[in-house]
Amino acid sequence: MTRFRYVAVGPDGSRKAGHLDAPGEADARRMVSSSGDLLVELQDASRRDWLKLERRTVLPSAAAAEFALELSGLLGAGAPMRKALDIQSGGSGPTARLAGAVLTHIDNGGSLSDALRRAGGSAVMLAEFAAAGEAGAGLDTLMESGGRFLKARTDAISRIRNALAYPIFIALLGLVAMSVITIYVAPALAPTLKDSGQGGFVIWLASVGDWTQANMSWLAAGVAASILGGSVLMSRASVRRRLGALLWSLPVLGPVARDLDVGQSCDVLSALLQAGRPLESALRFASAVSGPNLAAVYDSIGQNIRDGQVASAAFASAAGLPAEVRRLALLGEKSSAFAGAMRQAGRICHDRALRRIDQFAALVGPVLVIGMGAAIALLMLSILGTLSGIGDSVL
Repeated sequence: MTRFRYVAVGPDGSRKAGHLDAPGEADARRMVSSSGDLLVELQDASRRDWLKLERRTVLPSAAAAEFALELSGLLGAGAPMRKALDIQSGGSGPTARLAGAVLTHIDNGGSLSDALRRAGGSAVMLAEFAAAGEAGAGLDTLMESGGRFLKARTDAISRIRNALAYPIFIALLGLVAMSVITIYVAPALAPTLKDSGQGGFVIWLASVGDWTQANMSWLAAGVAASILGGSVLMSRASVRRRLGALLWSLPVLGPVARDLDVGQSCDVLSALLQAGRPLESALRFASAVSGPNLAAVYDSIGQNIRDGQVASAAFASAAGLPAEVRRLALLGEKSSAFAGAMRQAGRICHDRALRRIDQFAALVGPVLVIGMGAAIALLMLSILGTLSGIGDSVL
């Protein structure tokens, strides 16, 4: 049994608060509602908030995507919203907790989009899809699109992390080896080399190691401050937008970032168009959920359409879009299958981005192994060559 803390409003409008024991969150919610009270808040009271500094759990993208896809399936099968959320909240994990929080908010008269915004984390992005669905675009269709959107983003991030894990490990291993040589090995040999008058490079390396040892605490504080400052900056949406805009201009990573962004937004455009939304409205929504560079492209296309251009011409004049999107937009308009063309274009861009990520990982790993191995070998050859020269001079 788990102990829960609840806040409810009685039929007469009085506020009630207390604790109850139940097997799970769904059972606790039913126990409060069965007495005719309106549940406002329900929390697991068994968790201690040490000094009230317990970190709030941020909803991960994978859980938000799972919630959206499950809800879409239930709504598509004909289940009412409240029944669908009640089914989802009967499980465990972050998806069930999100469903329970949303259900409570809806019982209190709120909307699905407002409940998702209040949940925070990745649910805020889902709120945009829910708002479009509530406006008449089809809630089940938009929640499915939102779930696919977050799932594609999660899969891409996971692919990038897996691709970079081995190169980062090799780089760190090489840096540790070079640091040990610089900080400990070279300074230990420096006195002998100074007496012999040889080993200028090793002596210089030893001076770098001595300076590093003398300022180790300051260097550690500087690294910690840099990490903290970077975390604070990355928490600001304006900084992330600028970095996203800068990423498009990079020679190798730029095309990958563009294809990922375009692939996801084209899937959103397709879902909105299939749900009956006008193209101009779909473009505004795709702009809202895209990065800054792609948002500017969609805003420009929307403006051209409002100025009287046909969709294919507006897409063809958008230089920021991949050629596949522009060509398929023309083909889709001619065949009256614009939504299907956008989905196909998005799939092409997304798959190409994933292939490039895999190719990048396959190339960077061996290059780093060779590069770090060569750097360490040169350092060791320099030290061994100096020691060999000292031995020859003694003999």
